[in-house]
Amino acid sequence: MNSFPKHRFRLALCAMLLFPFLVKAQTFPDPPQPWQDAYRISLLGFRFSHPMTVIDRAELEQIKQRISGKVEPQQTAYTQLLAEAAVQLNFVPDAPYTMHIMGGYEPNSNLDEMRDWLWRNCHAAYTCGLAYALTGDPIYAEKAREVLMDWATRMTTFTGGDRGLQLGSWFSPMLYAADLIYDYPAWTSSERINFNYWWRNNCLVHTIDVMRHKDNNWKDAGLLGVMAAAAVLEDTLLLKEGLIQLKSYFFSRTDSNVELPGPGWKIKKDSHGVYLPREVVRNDGSSGLTYTAYALTTMTQCLEIARYAGFNFWHEATEEGATIQELIEQYFRWDIENNPFPWHSHPKKSTKRRNCYELANVHFTLEASMRNWIQSHRPQVGREGDEYITLNKGDLRVASAIPSESSPPLRIFKLYQNFPNPFNSVTTIRYQLLKSSHTSLAVYDILGQEIASLVNEYQNEGQYQVPWNAMDLPGGIYFYRLRAVGLSETKKLILQK
Repeated sequence: MNSFPKHRFRLALCAMLLFPFLVKAQTFPDPPQPWQDAYRISLLGFRFSHPMTVIDRAELEQIKQRISGKVEPQQTAYTQLLAEAAVQLNFVPDAPYTMHIMGGYEPNSNLDEMRDWLWRNCHAAYTCGLAYALTGDPIYAEKAREVLMDWATRMTTFTGGDRGLQLGSWFSPMLYAADLIYDYPAWTSSERINFNYWWRNNCLVHTIDVMRHKDNNWKDAGLLGVMAAAAVLEDTLLLKEGLIQLKSYFFSRTDSNVELPGPGWKIKKDSHGVYLPREVVRNDGSSGLTYTAYALTTMTQCLEIARYAGFNFWHEATEEGATIQELIEQYFRWDIENNPFPWHSHPKKSTKRRNCYELANVHFTLEASMRNWIQSHRPQVGREGDEYITLNKGDLRVASAIPSESSPPLRIFKLYQNFPNPFNSVTTIRYQLLKSSHTSLAVYDILGQEIASLVNEYQNEGQYQVPWNAMDLPGGIYFYRLRAVGLSETKKLILQK
């Protein structure tokens, strides 16, 4: 690998010190409109920690424990990771000085070639970065560092109409690698400054543009590029802008940056189900599922980064009552179960971008057919988002996956504290439905694993009380969650024995 020219490093460092405005995000240009109180996100007291892109420290320790205990699906996925990492140790990075990325719609497009070029480099970096995080072996970190610095040293520039989209969707694993080897001692501070400067000025400038000014799968890819970069660059302002944009998915937008203004501009709920309206119609519907896969893969990864930052949007609902769970389950019915797709009789499908299924399995109690499919199709891999999704998320339920104790709008339902609480064998859970709805009431342990389904049926509005017998369970903290009309609320109960 060529050494970084000293004069170029000095120029980069001076630019960062003397002209910080060149490398800092502007304050929310073209923000989501109308401005919602929900967008007033505070990061007061927030501190970055690493990793926080594809996994965080707590989950990393859980994954290590599962691997040491030879627990599936991690054990098999880990074996495959190390096998692939051994191959990637021989990879020779090949960063160009300039990369022109044409759109797939352009004559004689080079899009596939450029995607492969980006992918082989970030795949090597991320594979080895994750292997280092799980093993602590510096041989993997060194290879990841070599790939990262090859591109940063050349200060590769990107041109072409598809650059922002592809950098967000295909090249973000470079950021995952940088996040995973953040504490690698041989990655010096000067090298990290060089990498950060290059990424901010040559990559981020394109992903932030598509995040701000697109509303389809381009936006999701750009948003992923922005949020992952915020973690690596430790840029609070950049993270806040990404969180605001992600939050806006659940609210009406009427600004000029959306083509379908209103409450369902991003996630629509109607007689067709819950879907992404800008994706399902692509190529008269023939590419509707493919583009839905593109969007979901990057969108759900953004939701994970937000959760690691302390903002759990997984259980949000749109003004039409649409939830991420419903969106992913609807996609599964069209994608795997071959339910009729309203926009095309034989839509194309992608087999490489199904990361959202494993992520949904972490955060929701899924339909049985979907859970069974996930378990029988592991490990899941993909070329966007987190390609090692099964290793990082498979059957992993963490306390942060349990929704916070917040009160839903009174027009929907009321969930009361169980009584007695604490209790030693039997307690009663009461709730009131203010609108008829399919209702579910379930109990979870501290890891977020469902241990009892108490209600799962359509119920009319009215008062309900449900007993729960926990005689056979060990004492400790449990949670119960009520879901109705696309919303949910969770409360804590204490079993004492």
